[in-house]
Amino acid sequence: MLELIKEPDSSLIKDTRKQQLIDATISCIYKHGLAGTTIAKVTKTASLSTGTVNFYFDTKERLLLGTLRSIRDEFHHALVQGIDKDLQPAAVLQQMINVHFDPEICRPEKIAVWHAFSSASRTRADYHSLCGELDRHLSALFLHQIERLCEQANIAHYNPQALALGLEGMLDSLWQEYLYQSDNFDRDKAIQQCLLYLQSLFPESCSQQAACSKALPYQNHKAESDLLPPWTYSNDEFLQLEINKLFKPNWMLAGHISELAQKRDYLTFDGFGERAIVIKGDDNEIRAFHNVCRHRGARLLEGSGSNCPQALSCPFHGWTYDLSGKLIAVPARDTFENLDLADNGLVPLECEIWMGFVFVRFIPGGQSLKAQMAPVEEMIAPYQIEKMQKLDGTGYRELRPYNWKVIHDIDNEGYHVPVGHPALQQLYGQTYIDSHVEGISMSRGYINEKPGKNWSVQKYQKLLPPFSHLPEDNQRQWLYFGIFPNHVLGLYPECIEFYMTIPQTTHSTWYIGHSYGLPDARREVRAARFLNQRINYITEREDEAFVKSMQDGMRSSAFPKQQLSSKEQGVRRFHKEIQSQIPVAGISKEPERGTIILTNSKLGEKVIKRP
Repeated sequence: MLELIKEPDSSLIKDTRKQQLIDATISCIYKHGLAGTTIAKVTKTASLSTGTVNFYFDTKERLLLGTLRSIRDEFHHALVQGIDKDLQPAAVLQQMINVHFDPEICRPEKIAVWHAFSSASRTRADYHSLCGELDRHLSALFLHQIERLCEQANIAHYNPQALALGLEGMLDSLWQEYLYQSDNFDRDKAIQQCLLYLQSLFPESCSQQAACSKALPYQNHKAESDLLPPWTYSNDEFLQLEINKLFKPNWMLAGHISELAQKRDYLTFDGFGERAIVIKGDDNEIRAFHNVCRHRGARLLEGSGSNCPQALSCPFHGWTYDLSGKLIAVPARDTFENLDLADNGLVPLECEIWMGFVFVRFIPGGQSLKAQMAPVEEMIAPYQIEKMQKLDGTGYRELRPYNWKVIHDIDNEGYHVPVGHPALQQLYGQTYIDSHVEGISMSRGYINEKPGKNWSVQKYQKLLPPFSHLPEDNQRQWLYFGIFPNHVLGLYPECIEFYMTIPQTTHSTWYIGHSYGLPDARREVRAARFLNQRINYITEREDEAFVKSMQDGMRSSAFPKQQLSSKEQGVRRFHKEIQSQIPVAGISKEPERGTIILTNSKLGEKVIKRP
């Protein structure tokens, strides 16, 4: 019966900006009700511009209806994918009950949307227009299964329609309870109540379902392997999960504090459909904003630079903002209806300066970078990164033809160094070791005393001078830290390097980095920095060949079951951390196209509690 309903538009899954607006609208309806939900509140919650709403929905009414349509399609999709109607009726009913209490579907915020549209007189017609067909077919499906149970049990005196309505009423009542008493709601207990209702009516057919109700497919999921399966490196839907669950909620490097030394200096960050500006105002405050004009979404600034204008004027239509983000001028303002300047300033972003580096975060909340890096901060502090400057000629931004994770798979293990990197092996390979410090990956090696055969290694070993600011143990040490999910900090005696990956597609990644150093005019230091670059350049070219080869191998039917050396435990930790954030990454067999986001929800997506 449910097949009669048209499948939901797949663009709701692929178009992250549209989904951001829908998610924000769901949140606003939950907090403010339908009448209190405004475009201004939605765009503020979504950290998007009013122009984005205009692009996708035109009006508030269409935005609200689009939100209802979205959760309707999600619910329908779960029923189509999650129910096998060839099973016995008791099993089909259990599946339907499970869908109702799926953690992604059964949430107070989404229940509030259903309730708001169905209960308000002015929106009731819209609700029936959009959801009436789904409601009718859902009721018919409940009735059909109850009729089958009555037939199996040979019970003629039962009224199947009344029993089906009783089950539907119980589900609705439990959803209402969750909406108004969310803190005390027990999802497992709710499922158990529904199954016990069926068991009381059909004890022989439904006793097994009631007894097994806590063994739901999305609960207590254990990964089939603690390594990522090959499909996670090539699946577009999985990449969207990575962007939304790994990249946007985590800190992204925008630059170094030395690039914001003067008033009106600025940095920009671009990645995974987002754009950021970090700017130092005339009051010496450093602020971050979405690099998006609030009118039609145009970019305000490019790259990085100094002495930008005292006001930022959009090159498209001339909307102008001061350096605190306030909208101060709109050409032909009288042609806009009820335009509120105060409500259309630049959308702010979280910004944190850590050890001299400037980071932004697109989904707010969560742990500060300082707290995240606290376990290793004492090891990094002697390098005085906050006093460093960019080293000329060391920056790079390359689009490389492989998945971002493959780069970090290689970064997270030193097992390949003796064979894959002869120069590094000569430099520090005999002492190289990977370790882990309270959630942060760390690798280190001490420069060998025996002269290397490679010219760059040999000269670097000979010319590297002492540094008064470093402890003795760091004088001849190369030290690396990984900042999950996509940053690596390399600390060398004469300079440091910071690089990161930004996924473009499943098979293309921006590889971005730069080196920094303290002011030091010694010729030996200049030579050591030059030789360091040569050694790292050789290493990167070697790694580039390995990365491409490994990614190509993942397409092969003979790709081996992954077996790791004790020297590759960093890879295991990296993969397990991704699985903890995205549980579907623990499934060996690739889920069907269009089901990955829903499957991830059913597997009990990790909830990150925001302070």
